[in-house]
Amino acid sequence: MRCATQKVFNTLLASNILYLASTSGDHRQIYLGYAAQIINKEVEKETMKYRHIVFDLDGTLLDTEEAVLNAWQHTLKAYRYHFPLEELRVVLGITVEKGIDALGVLVDNQFERRLTESYALYTGNTAFFPGVGELLLQLKQRGYSLGVVTSRNREECRRYFGTFGLEILCGQFICAEDTERHKPEPEPLLKYMEQAGAAAESCIYIGDMPTDVACANRAGAVSALAVWNQSGILCPDAQLILQTPADLLRILDAPA
Repeated sequence: MRCATQKVFNTLLASNILYLASTSGDHRQIYLGYAAQIINKEVEKETMKYRHIVFDLDGTLLDTEEAVLNAWQHTLKAYRYHFPLEELRVVLGITVEKGIDALGVLVDNQFERRLTESYALYTGNTAFFPGVGELLLQLKQRGYSLGVVTSRNREECRRYFGTFGLEILCGQFICAEDTERHKPEPEPLLKYMEQAGAAAESCIYIGDMPTDVACANRAGAVSALAVWNQSGILCPDAQLILQTPADLLRILDAPA
């Protein structure tokens, strides 16, 4: 009973500190650090059972935000829509279909093809976030099973991100066409578990959006919010907060 009470107290305390982080620009990183220490400590006690580390793609492994927003803006202009980049942020982390719905625009069945072609104009600066490439290699060397669950379709992943070698490092690659329902629903992560033969309690799913956190929680996995992209997005439902890629290794290395 005492452990359960302490866990509830820690959760409430972390939620309050996360709120302070979201409203305090000058001290955001300090508050975020305190919240991460409290939240991550609960998971550190059970790290020995986690063998599957699964990642979102855009905004988590790869810094694609600028390219994505510019591609949407460029494509929508062909349909006489002129959105500022900031208003297009609602499309991040979701499928193209959901992005169209979120923006409330009317487009034809050529939109996704045009968007893919537009994206090619802006992919030059796409790169791993600092420390992410090294993190993947270390996890692989330590014997963890790695995977990717993304809202992108497989052709986009192959065409734009094939040079990063993710399909070599990550045994399972779940894309938009692999499930009928998408994040924040649990189906994409459940599909990974099915293909990898993984139990939910052995998986950590790392993403940068509340939809990623919700997907992981609904699938029964540990949800980890990556904030190393400096987006400012926070989610009190996350079970882990990762300020840097090295934070994950520190948590996995913590004594049980």
